[in-house]
Amino acid sequence: MKKTDIMQQLQREYPEAIASESLFLGETTWEVRKKQLKALLTALKKTPEPGYEVLMDLTGVDYLEPVPQTKVVYWLHSPTTFDRLRLVVFVRREESMPSVSDLWGGGLIGMNASSLTSLA
Repeated sequence: MKKTDIMQQLQREYPEAIASESLFLGETTWEVRKKQLKALLTALKKTPEPGYEVLMDLTGVDYLEPVPQTKVVYWLHSPTTFDRLRLVVFVRREESMPSVSDLWGGGLIGMNASSLTSLA
């Protein structure tokens, strides 16, 4: 199954999860709603397809305006197809994020978004 087919299938299965999609230099980014983030990440990791088995990076970008919030960025990689997918979710400082450590052992999210800076 091609990447575009997989993406379309997931958009049909999780219509409320994906707030927006952008394409830049061949890389796809989905802005995801926090409420459906864990379900979407779980679906993306399934093998053999979509097969985004590798969490390459998990980082945060701090914003002060227009509202204090953090953009949490998940970089996923499929070792079978070599495709990459970036998921971002915006969370206010006082909100917590669901952990992904059960999906990827190194995923240390399970704290307030403002704590992301302490992971450096």
